[in-house]
Amino acid sequence: MNNQVIDITVNKLGKTYWLPKEKKELKVLDDLTFNVERGEFFCLVGPSGCGKTTLLRILLDIEEGWDGDFNLNLAKSIPDVVEYGVAYIQQMPQLLPWRNLLQNVTLCRETKGRIAWPDKQGILELIEEYGLRGYEHFLPAQLSGGMSQRVAVMRALAYRPQILFCDEPFSSIDFVTRLHLLGVFKRNCIEGNVTTIFVTHNIDEAIFLGTHVAVLSDRPARIIEIHDTGHIGSMDAVATREEQGFRKCFKKIWEQLGHDK
Repeated sequence: MNNQVIDITVNKLGKTYWLPKEKKELKVLDDLTFNVERGEFFCLVGPSGCGKTTLLRILLDIEEGWDGDFNLNLAKSIPDVVEYGVAYIQQMPQLLPWRNLLQNVTLCRETKGRIAWPDKQGILELIEEYGLRGYEHFLPAQLSGGMSQRVAVMRALAYRPQILFCDEPFSSIDFVTRLHLLGVFKRNCIEGNVTTIFVTHNIDEAIFLGTHVAVLSDRPARIIEIHDTGHIGSMDAVATREEQGFRKCFKKIWEQLGHDK
């Protein structure tokens, strides 16, 4: 990292749900503490249902009733890089069914005012990068699940956020296409100096993308270890998998998640 500006601070964060039918509490997050620097790619891996999405919802301030505290250090402006605050890519793409692909990608930009031609040209280039050139006028009902997920990713990037929260945004995309798009996405975030928290079940994906990978335990989620992976990987997801550092990190995380050693 070229600077030490902290964009996200999480301190002793916890979350407990009350289950009225069972008349008992369910603790899903316990004492989570970490920092994310500006421009860093912070990945979260952990068992299904351990609370990764809940953590994102708390940081987005759309989940009520949590312990501890957190802070998003949103800058008023970072010239030529960041224009707006926070973007969120959910597990299921939330596309407007009456708007075509191009209109869905530009939606968040439109909410901030008229789109100038250089911006629109950049968005068209983004659509080509994500392999959807020629589908600009297709409606969501005409797109596959994987194509819709790509639209959601492009919409968030077109917003030019300072902080980006991602909840398994490539899960519905086929393996070969995903390997290519991960490299495109990684480059987009680096070039935009986007501070990213990325939730995934895929260890390969986390190591390739992340500058740090936090391994979470089963519910209630605690941080087992935060791996420094910034030295691992190029912009090629396939080549990265052949690196010794990648294989070593993968084995450690695999064991920490409770798989056979």
